[in-house]
Amino acid sequence: MTPFIRSLFAISASFVLFFSAISASIAVEPTQPTFSDIKENWAVKEIEFLAKNNIIKGYEDNRFGPRDYLKRAHVAIMIARQKGYSTDTVEEIVVDMPKDEKDPMDYNLVQAAAKRKILDDLIVDGKFDPYKPITRAEMASILAKAYHLPNAMIEPKVFEDVPADYWAYNYIQQLYSTGVTTGVTDTTFEPEAPLKRDQFAAFLSRVLDASFKEFTIYHVGHIDAGKINIANQYVSFDEALKHVLTDGTQVILENNRVVWAESGLAVAAGTMNDVVNVYTDEELKKVYTYVVAGTEMKYMNTIGNAIQVELANKVFYVDKTKVKVVPTGIPFQQSVYKIVNDGSNLYLEHFEKGILGYTFGPAPQGLTVGTKLNSFDGIHFSDGTEYYQYFQYVPLHTATVYTADDLDRYVAEIDPTSPLLGLGEALKAAEAEYGVNAMYLLAHAIHESKWGKSSLASNKKNLFGLRAHDDDPLNKADTYETFEDSIMGAAMYISSKYFVPNTLADREANTSGIYHGAYLGNKAGGMNVKYASDPFWGQKIAGRMYEIDERLGLKEYNRFKVGLVYNSEILFVRPQPTTKLASIYNYPMAGRAILILEEGLGEDGKWLKILSEHPDIKEAYVHSDYVKFIN
Repeated sequence: MTPFIRSLFAISASFVLFFSAISASIAVEPTQPTFSDIKENWAVKEIEFLAKNNIIKGYEDNRFGPRDYLKRAHVAIMIARQKGYSTDTVEEIVVDMPKDEKDPMDYNLVQAAAKRKILDDLIVDGKFDPYKPITRAEMASILAKAYHLPNAMIEPKVFEDVPADYWAYNYIQQLYSTGVTTGVTDTTFEPEAPLKRDQFAAFLSRVLDASFKEFTIYHVGHIDAGKINIANQYVSFDEALKHVLTDGTQVILENNRVVWAESGLAVAAGTMNDVVNVYTDEELKKVYTYVVAGTEMKYMNTIGNAIQVELANKVFYVDKTKVKVVPTGIPFQQSVYKIVNDGSNLYLEHFEKGILGYTFGPAPQGLTVGTKLNSFDGIHFSDGTEYYQYFQYVPLHTATVYTADDLDRYVAEIDPTSPLLGLGEALKAAEAEYGVNAMYLLAHAIHESKWGKSSLASNKKNLFGLRAHDDDPLNKADTYETFEDSIMGAAMYISSKYFVPNTLADREANTSGIYHGAYLGNKAGGMNVKYASDPFWGQKIAGRMYEIDERLGLKEYNRFKVGLVYNSEILFVRPQPTTKLASIYNYPMAGRAILILEEGLGEDGKWLKILSEHPDIKEAYVHSDYVKFIN
């Protein structure tokens, strides 16, 4: 038997989770105060903003009580309400929160906040002391965690009453560095003072809407020895940009947060199940895909409220408050590919959620052991190497040469305790019924269900994560009676949603814009665009397909010719090798993968016969001038 992993080509990637403030709806300017006792209050606009957005509520007699002390539970409730935390399934984490059986919403919201771990600093042995007045330091802790406020990369603000070893020191610095507060005085913060209701309204409004912040200032900074030294101050971004030297060492900071650099990374903000939308336009209106927190993108420019990035070799835009810009010259543990052992295999190692690494495919030719390279897409490497993993790009509406017994044998050899053992017949039946490759289905099931042993697989017989949304995967995921039903359901869903081009007449019923190519791909094209927030999702499943193929005899790798659309943003697919006939569908974006059946066709000998992605047509034709072969 061939050794399972002979040698390794590794990508070492440490996903550091960075945090950023969020944006909310524009503040409402009321004609009459919502509450009877806030007309003369200094925070009337902030209170009205939160009230109009249904985040805060007053007393039954129409008072707000702006100078009353705020309770811990009330902070948790307001933030949970604003964040939209799910209360569908309630887990009791806070044991001393009373529950009104007739109206349990307050109880549910506190438990939801605790589940997101934003109350951890205030919970001891399950006790939260919910109706104790909250302190300014405790408020800083909750806000920083709930809204992922970024750590400043500059010298901290000195508050005489907040020493560097104070438990909430970092949280208070995060409030200051994002313009949420300047302190009670220029040198004090009063961390142990109880927080009043109007004060909290001001703090939360500033987190949600930059127009409420105590200051919005811009600095030009200079990078020296891995740190940013602050230079001149400006009243606007445009004014600061006029004074930047393009020598690769200067940056622009907005409220002490980097918003412009000559080069660097843009790292998706957040933690746990947070995702960041990725847009095709700088106005941030057209969502193309989404990425999980920690995703590294190449920083390109800052345009208004958008950061221009490169992701999977395509140019996109992200909300500047949803990423952390890491300039070149600031220490950051970026993903790195490296050759290990004799270099015959490509190994992807990135320490994500305890996963040390996984096989990706055969290593590129000509790279020696110990070589370390960067890549934003797993294709183009920093030394100029260009590499395509076959299984990441081959269209998946093909039948594998492996039998049901072959697939079962692989499972038995790797994990004989797996519930997936014995499902080979179901995998091949789904392949025959819906035209979805059975080896891919097995690789996908192994990845999503942890060999059939995940909680989703155990509780819902769901092997493919169907409808397991990031915010509440277990409760929102589809449920099946058996694993066989899950396989058939997934094959039907994938073939109708992910394999049918959006340009067909029935796209509204079948695809709803999900289709981006019938291959695994990445965040630029393929199933990975819409199926998962993890930018490495396609690589992981492609790697598992390679492992299966390697174990079973390497009968699939490079079995078909595969090409990518290039030199055209729209490639028309014809029923015959001629432009005289109307197209049957098209590929609307360069980079889409196609499976090539035959070359040298048509009058000019430049047409290619391809495997059609039209559900009623098996073969079609495209011109080779617009196709780049990758194997």
